[in-house]
Amino acid sequence: VYGAPVVPGAAHLCALADQRLDLSGGKGGEVRLRGMELRAPVVVTDEMALQYVHGKNGACEVRSQGEGGWKLHVVGRTE
Repeated sequence: VYGAPVVPGAAHLCALADQRLDLSGGKGGEVRLRGMELRAPVVVTDEMALQYVHGKNGACEVRSQGEGGWKLHVVGRTE
């Protein structure tokens, strides 16, 4: 976006689904994404950290940490 490298939103959804399968032991082979909100693009920098968080109830989020602290990019649920 405007010359800056950005992680595509679909890449986050794929990563969250793959991680949910891993967390469930791969049982069932199917993951449902519910109520996903792509709130802000992830602009890639050398100083950033990207974190995928999964709660016990299926809640998940993607956030990054950079110069300005933590920023929320994606929220939703996986089943």
